[in-house]
Amino acid sequence: IRRILKDEMLEEHIDAKKLKYIVGESVKVTDGPFDSFMGIISDVKEDKIIVDIKIFGRFNSVTLSYSQISKI
Repeated sequence: IRRILKDEMLEEHIDAKKLKYIVGESVKVTDGPFDSFMGIISDVKEDKIIVDIKIFGRFNSVTLSYSQISKI
């Protein structure tokens, strides 16, 4: 029973985090090769977020998971 309840709570947490981000919002990358870069959300998909990050003076679209970004 504990395992089932834990899985349900995990799904609720993931769904709550998905609703937290909107297109045009500024975020900071917290994990991966673009760690500490700032970006702007250009698209929100079911399990991924597309963020425009400025690298070498040009904006590049990067696909990230919800766990790799945080609000500024």
